[in-house]
Amino acid sequence: SVEDSGIVTALEMGEATNNVTLDANGEVLTAEHRIIVSEETVVAPSERNGALQTTSSYLLTGDFVLSEDNNTLTLSFADNYAASANLPGLYVYLTNNPNTTNGALELGKVSVFSGAHSYTIPSNVSINEFNYLLYFCKPFNVKVGDGDFVD
Repeated sequence: SVEDSGIVTALEMGEATNNVTLDANGEVLTAEHRIIVSEETVVAPSERNGALQTTSSYLLTGDFVLSEDNNTLTLSFADNYAASANLPGLYVYLTNNPNTTNGALELGKVSVFSGAHSYTIPSNVSINEFNYLLYFCKPFNVKVGDGDFVD
């Protein structure tokens, strides 16, 4: 990733070439720099945040954090979390497509409808593997809400 200040952070292994062009009073200057990122240089975030939003007429709100500590991922919800208890079979998922449960990782049936709580994520899941949190009512096959991870 590249910050506005120009700081580059390696998020995964690979190669990249940075090309820079500068117009200095009519004189065009260019530079090229090749970057090789090995396993030792990858800096993965240890925390990703987001906020839930309802996409239905049912209550769903609150902040969440996906954090990694000692190779254990935890999805934690803040005190401001609230979800409608009126839906049977409400489940929470991690996904890359917030419109379907296809290809999503099911974290479990929702049993807490307000306040802080957390889910432990299976050890084979990476912190950057999924981009969205999805709430889905299984019996009615309907999306209730979602939230995206903002790094």
